Amino acid sequence: MNTLRDDWRRFIRHGFRYEDFSDRIYRHLITVGGFDRMYDPTELRETDKRYFWTAYFDEGLSWLVAFIEQFGGTLDGVETMGDEWIDLAPDLNRSLIEEMQLIYPALLDVLLAQEERIYENYKAFNLHEMEIGDGGWTTEQRADASQAYDRDFYYFGGQEIFDYDGLDNDLRDRLAQAVADHIAPNTAATFFEALCPATAPQPAQETLFTARRTRQLNRRRLAVTPSQHRAAPTAAATAVTPADVAQYREMRAAL
Repeated sequence: MNTLRDDWRRFIRHGFRYEDFSDRIYRHLITVGGFDRMYDPTELRETDKRYFWTAYFDEGLSWLVAFIEQFGGTLDGVETMGDEWIDLAPDLNRSLIEEMQLIYPALLDVLLAQEERIYENYKAFNLHEMEIGDGGWTTEQRADASQAYDRDFYYFGGQEIFDYDGLDNDLRDRLAQAVADHIAPNTAATFFEALCPATAPQPAQETLFTARRTRQLNRRRLAVTPSQHRAAPTAAATAVTPADVAQYREMRAAL
């Protein structure tokens, strides 16, 4: 008989597909997994389950990354922004963490690379439109505009392009293949061994991975969670406040 851990392993290793998102996984997440804000655990409704899966595993690329961080990286809850959710069911939650930590580097590498491609395409399109509007730029002006865009992109709401850029079957297949390739030589590896294998990545690759992950974590600091969107899907829910501005300035100073 399959256990929650068995269901979880199948789900996270095969592209987070809906057919693998069992009722048992969903119920655990909304009761003792830190995702209990907007979902009624006493009534398992298919519409709520589908909404949850769509928000975290289908439509919002950045929210899948945040979910993976909760169980494999920072361990900070997407909804709680702390790790107290683990103590709601310590044994079960730690078993899910162990499974995610084994494959966390492979998943994150694929997803952050995908985010990077989305960002670069979005940036190139917008800078091109801006340059046309200005009647052309010099090489120096183009470089300055590129740096300014990188600096201010997330503060001015640009993270939304990742919130609504979803997963297609090709990306799910790539995730599953990356996990399979990662697990094969690292079946018995611990989390830290998986992140720092005997054959270490080239410094440039490691720096790129770290930079991508830093950008993603910083985006979360100003983001609105799917549950918050559902609770108050209005412009006011995403408005930038003075506290956000102060937080942004602190974030920039730390980079």
